[in-house]
Amino acid sequence: MHTSTKLFTFAANDFTNLVLGPPLLQLLGNEGPYVDLVIKPVTRIDLAEQLDLGRIDVAIGVFSSPPSRFRSALLFEYDDVLIVSAKSRFGRLDKATLKQLSLVVVSFGGEQEGAVEGFISERGLALALRDVRSCCP
Repeated sequence: MHTSTKLFTFAANDFTNLVLGPPLLQLLGNEGPYVDLVIKPVTRIDLAEQLDLGRIDVAIGVFSSPPSRFRSALLFEYDDVLIVSAKSRFGRLDKATLKQLSLVVVSFGGEQEGAVEGFISERGLALALRDVRSCCP
């Protein structure tokens, strides 16, 4: 690989780039100094279609169930963290308590539905998000 001049294109979100970028660049510097790397954002693109069309070589992100025609591997795991004001007194935080709180969904692609179908639904919190959306346009 020391002489390869291949161009690799992958799609990843900012968090993934932050975590994997530095070690990947170090590896490429040592093992593939002539390899070029293009990183595309994962927002607003159909990753499966981009892979099928050969526009990207790899998609890195959170996928609930990748299509079976693709190979996938777990790269790392992390814990979700809830951050609240030091003045807040919630006591024990569980799903019942979380369902009573307002939720904020940060969506870089402008579509909060993806968050509902994935992260929030998987944690049983979709009802709370629907309540927030119905009260606040």
